[in-house]
Amino acid sequence: MEDTQWVKELTEKAKHDPYYQECLMEVRALEPMFLNIRSTLPELKQKTLDAYISACEELDHALLVLAIQK
Repeated sequence: MEDTQWVKELTEKAKHDPYYQECLMEVRALEPMFLNIRSTLPELKQKTLDAYISACEELDHALLVLAIQK
């Protein structure tokens, strides 16, 4: 699926959306602590955690694609 244009439009909207910006600030604030905790895990557990997070992000992406389809 060609999603380049809608992703660009969504990214531009996000730059100006107060709720998105608030969520982004929270993620940025929590990221150092997350990375610190992640670094204490063995490599296999890190990879498993990363794979799970990626799968969740892909699920959200799939839902966004459904949301914009007519």
